Amino acid sequence: MSEGKEILSKSWLKVSTEMIQNQYGYLCWLREVEGVYLYCEMGEGRNMNCCVPEKER
Repeated sequence: MSEGKEILSKSWLKVSTEMIQNQYGYLCWLREVEGVYLYCEMGEGRNMNCCVPEKER
């Protein structure tokens, strides 16, 4: 969300972060560590975004 507007659809987020055999989705690295699911995107210039859905506020 940005300023109360949805940027990415919930369906795109669901599909892009589904775990597949090689642990790589739509340019997302997907992991499950000690039962906690997380995903990260890595971009140019060492930019990184990591999300841990169960830790959302």
